[in-house]
Amino acid sequence: MATPESLHHFGYTVDFTNAGTQTVQLLTRHIVFVDDSGRTEEVKGPGAKGAMPMIEPGKTWSYSSKTRLRTGRGSMHGWFTFEALGNGHDEREEPSTFAASVARLALSPQGRAEDVPCALPVTEGSLPGTSVHRTERVFVGAVVALVSHDEDVGRYKYVVDLQINNALHLSVFVVGYRFEVIDAHGQRFQHVGQGVGSHNGKKLDVIKMPPGSVMRIQSEMPQIYTATATIRGVLLAHAVPADFDSESLREPNEGVTEPMELVVAPLGVSKDGSPVPEHKPLGFLAD
Repeated sequence: MATPESLHHFGYTVDFTNAGTQTVQLLTRHIVFVDDSGRTEEVKGPGAKGAMPMIEPGKTWSYSSKTRLRTGRGSMHGWFTFEALGNGHDEREEPSTFAASVARLALSPQGRAEDVPCALPVTEGSLPGTSVHRTERVFVGAVVALVSHDEDVGRYKYVVDLQINNALHLSVFVVGYRFEVIDAHGQRFQHVGQGVGSHNGKKLDVIKMPPGSVMRIQSEMPQIYTATATIRGVLLAHAVPADFDSESLREPNEGVTEPMELVVAPLGVSKDGSPVPEHKPLGFLAD
């Protein structure tokens, strides 16, 4: 496995210019990085750099970010999804969405044009260790990472890093979670509970997300004994008026909606971060 010292760092900037006649809002990003050996790394998530900006006609918005490759050169490409807001946004209407592509860009030491390889073939249906999903106007991006590995017994421990963006006009309280881990043998493990994981090392029982807010949390997964697995899940939440507090959720209240399930789209789990087939539960374990 490459160490931080052996990785090559690259920076890039993406400029968005709205050449249309309607205001648009950035929803999600999907970037694919390819190193000089053809190995890929995908990044999916809500917005960019934690923001989901609205860009008016004729206006420009930019962001800068970084990536690391195992080789001294490579390339990147991908796309961003947007929603056209028109003269105003009504959450009851079917959204008008579109994708804006990022043409292939060389990543090289001096910013020179480079002849870099295309990505190696990936088995159809394989899952990367990153995902993004929209539930109404709440977006959940997820990235899975290996946190410990016992070589002697082949035991793996993973954590899922979640970014939640609330683009509703209501506050969202996240109060619980339900994850499912399926290992390479089809064994299924449930990870269910109240609370929402941890933030900066502190356990959280509930988080309140006002309209337009962003939250990063981590959730530890059950340990597994295969080198690959599939993870999927939901976060349990309530959409409520902005003046609600967490105590209002503990008692019956007509202003509190039924729990909404914020989907955490499937993730492929592997020790080196490579995409893996979507594992299915054994027949007698399936619902």
